[in-house]
Amino acid sequence: MNSIVYFTKYTEKGPSSRYRSFQYKDILEKEFHIQYYPLFDDDYINNLYANKKINYYQILTSYCSRIFKVLKYLRTDKIVFIEYELLPYFPPILEYLLYKTNVKIILDYDDAIFHNYDLHSKKMVRYLYGNKIPSIVKYANTVITGSPYLSSYLNRFTTKIVEIPTSVNYANYKSKCQFKTSNNSISIGWIGSKSTSINIINIKEVIKKIYGINPKITFKFMGFDSNLKSQLDLPNVEFYNWSVKEELIFLNDIDLGIMPLEDTPFNRGKCGFKLIQYMAMGKPTLSTPLEANVKINRNNSNLFATNKDEWVECINKFISNESFYREVGFRNQKIVEEYYSVEANSISYINIFNQLFNVRN
Repeated sequence: MNSIVYFTKYTEKGPSSRYRSFQYKDILEKEFHIQYYPLFDDDYINNLYANKKINYYQILTSYCSRIFKVLKYLRTDKIVFIEYELLPYFPPILEYLLYKTNVKIILDYDDAIFHNYDLHSKKMVRYLYGNKIPSIVKYANTVITGSPYLSSYLNRFTTKIVEIPTSVNYANYKSKCQFKTSNNSISIGWIGSKSTSINIINIKEVIKKIYGINPKITFKFMGFDSNLKSQLDLPNVEFYNWSVKEELIFLNDIDLGIMPLEDTPFNRGKCGFKLIQYMAMGKPTLSTPLEANVKINRNNSNLFATNKDEWVECINKFISNESFYREVGFRNQKIVEEYYSVEANSISYINIFNQLFNVRN
């Protein structure tokens, strides 16, 4: 049986690794032998979410472990699947060695991590690593991207690009979804992480204004950065800790899913995954109209806002037309099932792997 070795950044606890790599495991194992080697373990992720100090010894140990694991696969006939890069803020030596020993390499990007380097505040980082990702993609047999912006940027350096959006296990969402027939109150929800919480702070005035218009509207945030909660000490805001067990319950309980984003180069590379989660649960969405978000809408009637006045206007529009937007949510489920589900997109991965295994060095 042909083998695929995944070098992920995180374990299943890390959202990017979970949704881009681990959630395909059961499907792929029917066709291939799969191995996973995360760079950072659960303890690292737990410390990250708990805002603890960086443990540099832990990072050094993780780097050393990865170096030895990668060296073991030089000249292998297995496919090596790499999330982003093998070692962040480190020269692309390992990627080069794999390439020079004719290893079949797949690179996967669901974030514009190249801007961590070429737009870094420190000149030395820009000098040392500004061209790191453009160099790495030239070594790859296939580069998988999660959004149009990523595809467009990386297409400057390679033509071997396949765009596969970050997807959900649609069957799980469908089984938990319960459409509400009526609402005595309205919940506007956001699900995210420590790194994306700043985008909610940016619409603080919107949240305040909505409370003045209708105090019964509640904003519910899951996975919000605990260090920023004091900035949203408002009577219409509720916070929820993220967990795999509670995630789908939370998504089912909200009425409108939001994704505000500042229009920055890094955010333009995002895959709109929050929107896909809301849509899979049959919810209408309101988001900043960046390219990936507009594409995910697929000509449906989800809402978009570019400034605070538009955010307030769109929320009021939703409140005044709940029955219409329930239909929008229903259509969203069909969109996810066809374009953004593991069930649909696993076929693309299997085809990529089979094509590479059929290519002779």
